[in-house]
Amino acid sequence: MNHNKFMAMLVEIYGKYSSEALQKLTYVYIKNRWKETELEGVFFKITAKINPKYKTPPNPADFEEVFSTKGDAEAEALEWYNKLDATGNSLDNIIVSNVRAQKALNSMGGWVEFCRRNPDYESLNRKRF
Repeated sequence: MNHNKFMAMLVEIYGKYSSEALQKLTYVYIKNRWKETELEGVFFKITAKINPKYKTPPNPADFEEVFSTKGDAEAEALEWYNKLDATGNSLDNIIVSNVRAQKALNSMGGWVEFCRRNPDYESLNRKRF
């Protein structure tokens, strides 16, 4: 599938863009973000996530929302938080080999402060991590 066909299929399913400028902006965004070999997968994912009943074709913000990795980062942080929490509340230092997890620990004051955190604020602690 090429970029022109991709855009034509979006218009076929969702209807016309509200302006020609938005359509051109979306085309440029798609062309800069994905290779033609990736477009079929992108098309299936976007149509699965954005309901065509509103007859509004997806714009760059919609694509960013669907293809954002933020949720993946939050899931990874939760996984690391749970792993660290499972090691117990020992004040002995530990070595964390994952750089991002270690940086998150450091941002909370290091291992000692992580172990001393207040359980009443557990949901806030998880968000900070």
